[in-house]
Amino acid sequence: MNLITLQQVTHHYGIHRLLDGVTLHITDETKVGLIGVNGTGKTTLMRIIAGEIQPESGDTIHHPSVVVSMVDQDPPIPSGMTVLEAALQGGDALCRLLLSYEQAMDRLQKHPENEVLQAEVVKLQQKMDDQQVWNLETQAKTVLHQLGLEDYHALVETLSGGQRRRIALAGALIRPSSVLILDEPTNHLDLDMIEWLENYLKNRNGALVMVTHDRYFLDRVTNTIVELEAGQLTQYSGSYQQYLVEKEEILAKDAATERRLQTLYRQELAWMKRGARARTTKQKARIGRFEQLEETLEKTSKAELEVPVLTRRLGKKVIELKNVSFSYDDQPLIKSLDLLLKPGEIVGLAGPNGTGKSTLLKLIAGELEPVSGIIERGETVRLSYFRQENLELDGGQKVLEYIQEGREVVTLSKDQRITASQMLEQFLFSPEKQWTTVGSLSGGEKRRLLLLRRLMEEPNLLLLDEPTNDLDITTLTVLEDYLDHFPGTVVIASHDRYLLDRLADRMLVFKGKGKVEETGLSCSEWVAAEKDAGKSDPPKKQAQEGQKRQASDRPLKFSYKEQQEFDHIETNIQQLEQKIAEMENAMANNASDFHYLEQAGKEKKSLEKEMDRLLERWTELTEKADTIEQQSQL
Repeated sequence: MNLITLQQVTHHYGIHRLLDGVTLHITDETKVGLIGVNGTGKTTLMRIIAGEIQPESGDTIHHPSVVVSMVDQDPPIPSGMTVLEAALQGGDALCRLLLSYEQAMDRLQKHPENEVLQAEVVKLQQKMDDQQVWNLETQAKTVLHQLGLEDYHALVETLSGGQRRRIALAGALIRPSSVLILDEPTNHLDLDMIEWLENYLKNRNGALVMVTHDRYFLDRVTNTIVELEAGQLTQYSGSYQQYLVEKEEILAKDAATERRLQTLYRQELAWMKRGARARTTKQKARIGRFEQLEETLEKTSKAELEVPVLTRRLGKKVIELKNVSFSYDDQPLIKSLDLLLKPGEIVGLAGPNGTGKSTLLKLIAGELEPVSGIIERGETVRLSYFRQENLELDGGQKVLEYIQEGREVVTLSKDQRITASQMLEQFLFSPEKQWTTVGSLSGGEKRRLLLLRRLMEEPNLLLLDEPTNDLDITTLTVLEDYLDHFPGTVVIASHDRYLLDRLADRMLVFKGKGKVEETGLSCSEWVAAEKDAGKSDPPKKQAQEGQKRQASDRPLKFSYKEQQEFDHIETNIQQLEQKIAEMENAMANNASDFHYLEQAGKEKKSLEKEMDRLLERWTELTEKADTIEQQSQL
């Protein structure tokens, strides 16, 4: 059933056109992942879908029976309420009945001898029985518990910002709705909470529209990806992985057209530089064609976040923690930790909220002093700390002024310098945007601005606390590429499994009560291992260990076929790499021959597919060879 339809919707924010005649259909089975660069209008689009904003033109059609529940990035939670009351507020009649019962019970506990209150509670209990509301109470408390909100009677004003946001999320899940709209739902959730929410949303009946930076979460929950770019919506059926496949195919097709446009653009540019004088009709036509080509290239060239790596030389010594402990209100967060940070490595920090990840970053940064132990810092260390919470920004300050306040010009090499304005452009802040106020930016744009300010400090030690919060996937992808090439040391505290899997050279796991362990597993492998450990009973574990011992007792060896394959696979990979390189050169030299490019593109795709297969097989054989070698040394 079609629940919500947007028809030819157009909307501006100031002079910026966020939506340009977009159309979207949301059915009761749609689970939409909305993606796009921060500041392009994703939150505005969700508010239009929810009916909170009326578009300037076009129609938003809601089915008469539709009930929408939406959670913003920073939802308002009124003070004076308990956790359960705040989660139930704004719900349907059953939620209101449950809320009345909980409030009456709270009053009765404070005045147990009050007969009027006793009668009120009995009356409400009867209504709860008649309308079968006890299941809703169980559901509400289960959701709150899964989101780490176990004290249902705690006052909202005593909680952190992250806990308040989880109350709003819990309320949206508890209250019945046919369309659920979530803006960055995984912010402030730890790995267990994210996994629970992932399963909850996959199994939930009804439509879902969400924005999230968590690519694993996005891939596993959604069945439709909608991309918002330059005011236009493009819809892709399937998961995020399927979107990436389709997007790559589209860009590959566009690449040939863009190369041809760039060739024509260079020719026209050379003609314009020779001093074209718009005297004749022919010359006027050529100038018009040049301007049209320029505009087309701007549209076809996708903006990318390619940031020059800004850093200073880092010596051999970075940071060393020796037997460091730290407690807060007599609760141990870190106990007897020894940690040596090495030059050029990326260390990931994972674990539940409140177990000490941010505390460790603050200890490294020198913002906290250990209760016991020593922290030694290298003399060449230049540290930059990107915090989980946004700093208070001056909303009236211009974007460019904020970056220039940190540094106006950065020297990349003897002959190359880059200005604050140029860096802002690389960070997707157009010249026009640079002269707008910081207060006019979206939440994600402010995070991007803060990140740029930190990188402009030319650090060689980066501390990143939940860096993915509120950043769009485009920014994250290039940030990851930036960190791949960053020659300094990075420490990342994050619940983003994709980010940690992609970047971390080693992982520190925070287990609570001050216990911190290093694991040789990736983040996803560690999560899976913890899950399996919780499911396995001791007899089963012993049987598994016995099977492993039996298997290890038998010497591993290559078959004749595997040995032959292993002996030649590296040569085969090198030959295939050469073929692909030759194919790319040939395609570049024949950029205007569309027929050739189409055929060559198919052949190149086939070669790349074979390359993926060979690399995967090479990994398998190499791991087996290593195991055989280890056995031979025993």
